[in-house]
Amino acid sequence: KQRDSRVASLGQYLGLIVNNPVTMAELFVRHLVNGFDQRYTTPYVAHLDAGSHRGLRLGGFLLVFLALLRIFWSRARRSIAPSRWRFPIALTACAVTSVPSAVETRYLLPVWLLACVLALLPAWPKPVCAGKGVTRYRAVVSITLSYILFTAAMFFIASDASRHLHLV
Repeated sequence: KQRDSRVASLGQYLGLIVNNPVTMAELFVRHLVNGFDQRYTTPYVAHLDAGSHRGLRLGGFLLVFLALLRIFWSRARRSIAPSRWRFPIALTACAVTSVPSAVETRYLLPVWLLACVLALLPAWPKPVCAGKGVTRYRAVVSITLSYILFTAAMFFIASDASRHLHLV
């Protein structure tokens, strides 16, 4: 249990993570989603967004989805030349330390660069398979439904994170 609202040391923070893993995992997920939410065109925000940047947000989440699709869809991953995973890991490691804090998009710039590279790499496989009938469109339908669910989850988590935003 936390006696006061201040965390005085790294050990105390690690103790919070160990004692409250679910709560802290939810917090880190909210921070990541908030960091990937392209809601503002500037790092210095004077007024909270009232929905005018929805297209910017959708495009940002699409870019992240395409990068994740490139990593997790085996056909897309195999179409990339032999990877040197130390470079993506190094880019990701640059942003890891910002996740426990209140993440802003600029803190995840190395991961954004990685997402851009993954999404824009050539040789994407065709999602329409050879064959007959509806089964040849199985990958297209799966990718489309996955994107819809991913975007809905991102907006739900981002709206929850937005309730905690305060301008100082």
